[in-house]
Amino acid sequence: MRVVPVPKTLEMTDMQDREIFRNLSIFPPFIVRLDGRAFHRLTREEGFEKPYDRRFSDAMTKVSEQLLSSSGLEPSFAYTFSDEISLFFPPRVPFNGRVEKIDSVCASYAASAFTLALHLTEPVAFDSRVILADVPAAIVYMNMRQREAWRNHINGYCQQALIAEGGMTSTQAARAPGE
Repeated sequence: MRVVPVPKTLEMTDMQDREIFRNLSIFPPFIVRLDGRAFHRLTREEGFEKPYDRRFSDAMTKVSEQLLSSSGLEPSFAYTFSDEISLFFPPRVPFNGRVEKIDSVCASYAASAFTLALHLTEPVAFDSRVILADVPAAIVYMNMRQREAWRNHINGYCQQALIAEGGMTSTQAARAPGE
């Protein structure tokens, strides 16, 4: 093992300056959207029912409730559908608005809570993004997410019907005309 000497001129503050998003902050109100990473694979490997599995839905609801009540993050409300959770933050802001901390803690808390809720033996991950949104923009955003949820619901149900009742493969059902 080769030891690399550290120049004596480097100080701890120099290392903090190298954290490129350290000072990127956001002010309220804003939304954090969490999205499950590779959850298609997870649902297949865990044998969840298609198109909808009550255990999965209950776990996402529980994670949303925990983000609201016991995460220490204090969002005002949460909205979940599929493998996604949106959190609205007015007026309190965790971590002095530091985006890097908000993103990483929201995603890691959700992943831990989801793993525990389903008693999984393998880790899961959520990605996270911060969306600047005053109250009118938040309403538009939530309306957009609700429309997406409805579209996903109809598509998932129809694809499963084409497989179960129409004799199609999952690939054929996904490519069927009408979308």
